[in-house]
Amino acid sequence: MKLNWLPLLFLSACTTEITHGVFPNLHETSDGKIAMIYTKDTEDGNALILNDNEIASGADWVVNWADFPSAVEYSPGKLAAHYLVMTDPENFAYDIQIITSDDAGQTWNPPLTPHTDQTLTEHGFVSMAGVNGDLLVVWLDGRNYAHGEDRMELRGALISNNTIKHEYLIDDNVCSCCGTEITSNSDKIFLVYRDRYPGEMRDMSLVTYDINSLSWNNPKRIHQDGWSIAGCPVNGPAIDADSQNLSIAWYTELEGTPTIYLTNSPDEGATFSEPQTVNEGYPLGRVDLELLNGSTYISYMETDGSENSGIYLRHHNGTTFNPPTHIGSTSSSRASGFPKIKNAPGNPDALILSYTKVYNSEKAPEIIVEKVGI
Repeated sequence: MKLNWLPLLFLSACTTEITHGVFPNLHETSDGKIAMIYTKDTEDGNALILNDNEIASGADWVVNWADFPSAVEYSPGKLAAHYLVMTDPENFAYDIQIITSDDAGQTWNPPLTPHTDQTLTEHGFVSMAGVNGDLLVVWLDGRNYAHGEDRMELRGALISNNTIKHEYLIDDNVCSCCGTEITSNSDKIFLVYRDRYPGEMRDMSLVTYDINSLSWNNPKRIHQDGWSIAGCPVNGPAIDADSQNLSIAWYTELEGTPTIYLTNSPDEGATFSEPQTVNEGYPLGRVDLELLNGSTYISYMETDGSENSGIYLRHHNGTTFNPPTHIGSTSSSRASGFPKIKNAPGNPDALILSYTKVYNSEKAPEIIVEKVGI
């Protein structure tokens, strides 16, 4: 049976939807529905699909398992989506393209590049949020590599009426290709990312944006994991917030032991609980999470050492973990991307989980969307 697809994705009582495409991402809209954005191959290149509607296409795109498109409703009826365009294939340089809609996706404005440096370097790993009717965009910015510096920056821009209103340098030295993630409450936006500390410690940092002053505070280290790596593990964190709490999950390694951690903050990131280990097996990471009524639900991937990987969901009730639930299976390769979860519309007892199902060379990857009871 098929799921019920409305102008925005709405999951019916059925449990599984299969879609031709890769690397899905989910977001919740102001009316409580869930929208899904993903990339699909075309005869001429690639297309960006939002709820079964093609909203952009091109022949020179970057389609990347870890640096994938996103969408957000940043104000009622106003949508934004992003994709990546190759600018220099030899150096794997690419730019961000932001497209916006003022009529709930019926029409889309011309694309806007949020970074103004014009260097042939990497720009990606985007997160977006709404700020008083405007759009806040953050990304990893590689402009320093054009000048011979080994230094990736975390930058941002506030976009109003398809025009850059403010530009921000948020952190001047971060991990080069781990995804960022953003969430918000009534007056603050919280951004989590993998930072780059002295000694090549690749620990997670949190930075907060004040919606009233339109300014960022100084980044704060969430936990000193002790993992030193002279490179990027391509494994970003996840965050969610409600009116009182923050929950953050991330992948790390210490002495060769892969681990997924979960921490919580009751005071908007001023303090954090001692991290708890989420996984029971050998994790690949690729985490996402949802914070619901004081409980945290974490999705992640584990491998048994073969070419296959399991997708798991684990519930933390604020004190302890319930046993992990196996949701589905896919390849352990990069082609399987990152699973994503959101609360099911109108149902506090269910989650929507999407992921890329990778088969063998004889069958193209597909997107699986599952409704999971909690």
